[in-house]
Amino acid sequence: MKTRNILVSVTTLGIAALLAATGLSPAQEAAASAAAVDINKYTSALTTSGGFVHFDTAAAIALGGNPSLVEQVAVGIEATGGVVSGMAVPTRQVLALKSTVAAVAHCLGSNSFSHQWFGYRLKLNSCNVSRVLAVGASITTVAGIIAGILGPTVIGGALALAATAIVGLGSATLLWCSSNGNGSIIDFGPGVVWCANQ
Repeated sequence: MKTRNILVSVTTLGIAALLAATGLSPAQEAAASAAAVDINKYTSALTTSGGFVHFDTAAAIALGGNPSLVEQVAVGIEATGGVVSGMAVPTRQVLALKSTVAAVAHCLGSNSFSHQWFGYRLKLNSCNVSRVLAVGASITTVAGIIAGILGPTVIGGALALAATAIVGLGSATLLWCSSNGNGSIIDFGPGVVWCANQ
């Protein structure tokens, strides 16, 4: 239990440091911080089975997750091929996210997550950059997309940090960092986030 509390405290500090390094307004920063903290409450409701991510929304809500934020995570997970149980996910939102990459014949670049000396590195291929750009500043849906793409690799505090880093970059910067069509590399650590083309 003590380890979990330390992880949550470190993650909360990391989120605050990342948000301080962004150009978000105070209201956007507060909403992003609340969403990231909410995600940390129920990461145990995200599992992987048979190569698919499963999100148990009933368990997430029982663990203290805000139902509307849980729903946004569920949209991101289902849009990337994951399985959601315990809640009816808004079909229109899922289809809208899926359609952002429907016109792309194939995806370029890779998807991965790794620990680096400076913090973390997240790579998103061209299709997943398009998905993230489509949802804009919704940390919870971005977290759902990341969890749906990478599964348990980014579970825990790093999931909320990764989503915060992407939203903190902003759509224009992320678009610039994927302008060659091969996806993007997003690097983030204590109080700093930057990106580049793959």
